Amino acid sequence: MAEPGKDTAFVMDSSALLAFLNGEPGGALVQRVLKQCLECGTQVDMTSLDLLEAYAAAISASASSLEELASLIDQLPVSVEPLTQDLAMLSARVIEERPGLKPPASPAVVLSRKKGATLLTADPIQASLAPSLYVGPGPNEGNPGQVPEFQGNSHV
Repeated sequence: MAEPGKDTAFVMDSSALLAFLNGEPGGALVQRVLKQCLECGTQVDMTSLDLLEAYAAAISASASSLEELASLIDQLPVSVEPLTQDLAMLSARVIEERPGLKPPASPAVVLSRKKGATLLTADPIQASLAPSLYVGPGPNEGNPGQVPEFQGNSHV
């Protein structure tokens, strides 16, 4: 896991992390973002709720142990942000604005807005709610050339 206090370039939701972990075409984009963050000394933030969703989905889909998955994620430039009361309230307002958005999806949107970071997601609804890098199915699926280079505090 990343060290607290590092610059945040991206906020990643569970759908993007799962695309990476499951080797889906969009996972190549996620892998490139993570690599660039490591090289630039920046981090990718995730909410604790998104991490829980990723853990639950990953262990139900494969025989990997939770400990192995946690160990893998610990090696990534990922920092986990707690779901605070403030974040929960702001997330509820986003849900109110966007019918159809499920409650677990909104904290990543809010966190990316608050941090001025790019949302890394495979969810098209979330991608429409904040500056984002969409890694889900689509015409450019899996094209690593879609990730612009970034350095330090700058982000896409």
